Amino acid sequence: MNRHIMIGTVAGALLWLSAGEALAVDCRNPGPQIEINYCAGEAYKRADKKLNRVWRAIPKSTRRGNLLKAQRIWIKYRDLECLAEGDPYQGGSIQSSIISSCKTRMTKTRTKELREFLPR
Repeated sequence: MNRHIMIGTVAGALLWLSAGEALAVDCRNPGPQIEINYCAGEAYKRADKKLNRVWRAIPKSTRRGNLLKAQRIWIKYRDLECLAEGDPYQGGSIQSSIISSCKTRMTKTRTKELREFLPR
């Protein structure tokens, strides 16, 4: 694909995605790939917000030290793992939804793990 065409396509997609709420995309039944990508991104945002709520609920004394170091390493690991999962789709319109879905899956799993650190 011509570089200028690709840049125009990406720019158009970004504008479309930024208007996602105004367009009321139905993420229960998304249509074209651009809607699937948008919905996958929104699912990741929701999962990340839940993870952050759990993280903030863990006592500060517990969040220091090794758990904080582990969390920082986990974030880097998740991001790289999901980029690797998306690599086979490099340049394809599905790549961003593959990456977002991976991040959602891994973030939900990590949220469950972090719940073990909540006070009982």
